[in-house]
Amino acid sequence: RAVTRGIRQDLLIQNLRRQVRFKDNLPAGVNLGAKSGDGGLVEAEAPSISDSKILAQLREDVLQGGYYLIDYRGYRGYRPGENVVHVFVMGALAPEVVAASEELLAQGIYANVISVSSPSLLCGLQACENDYNHLRKNLAIDGSLHLAPTGDVLEPIDAIDLAGRRIPIVSVHDGEEGLLDNLGSIVGTRQITMAVRKFSKCGTPDQVYDHHGLGPDSIVKACGRALAETALERVRLAPAALRTLQRQDQGGQSSWQELWPDPVRTSNKE
Repeated sequence: RAVTRGIRQDLLIQNLRRQVRFKDNLPAGVNLGAKSGDGGLVEAEAPSISDSKILAQLREDVLQGGYYLIDYRGYRGYRPGENVVHVFVMGALAPEVVAASEELLAQGIYANVISVSSPSLLCGLQACENDYNHLRKNLAIDGSLHLAPTGDVLEPIDAIDLAGRRIPIVSVHDGEEGLLDNLGSIVGTRQITMAVRKFSKCGTPDQVYDHHGLGPDSIVKACGRALAETALERVRLAPAALRTLQRQDQGGQSSWQELWPDPVRTSNKE
């Protein structure tokens, strides 16, 4: 890992057991609920397959460059393009990313966590040889625009509804940013890269990560920014739709912070 740090090894199997694909005999069409009150089948009440079978299925993803540590696909309330963000993590920062994902879930945001076992195989030169097949096909990370028109026929006013329908990416690792900073450009979606940009500091892991802005709170804020900036994306469709959007432009460009306000600044104003 190149980091002297103890990490709870049960974080892996605990989060894998929560994934829909590892549940045992889950009825078709049933959605899981992260907790009681979410609707659907409560995740904790749905038994998973054996740990040995889970790890056997996971092995191929690990060998190809990355795997889902946290995967909310199949959960009730999971709406790609609205409240979903993909967080890629590599190395010793997995606990911080898991903590951030849990905090985001409490806010109604589903942050999937993909652990990178090999940057080269996932998004580097080796992955380029097969057109990033594992990233695009096996992990299903893409830049699809999730459409939600208001009627059967797409009208000019629906151009507004087409904004912010992609799933943004946040990458987090304790190395130089070039290792994972091309994920968004590969699939065509917004990405925020969190990495080491300042050097010559020492301290405990928590102190150093806070210094670099790699702690759970910083990750939560980065995910909020990625979602908010994606929601501000403008779509150009046709002349009629273009005129609608041009009228909208006269109101000025909004800031991502209007959709994801700073809780400290907001509480101070109150």
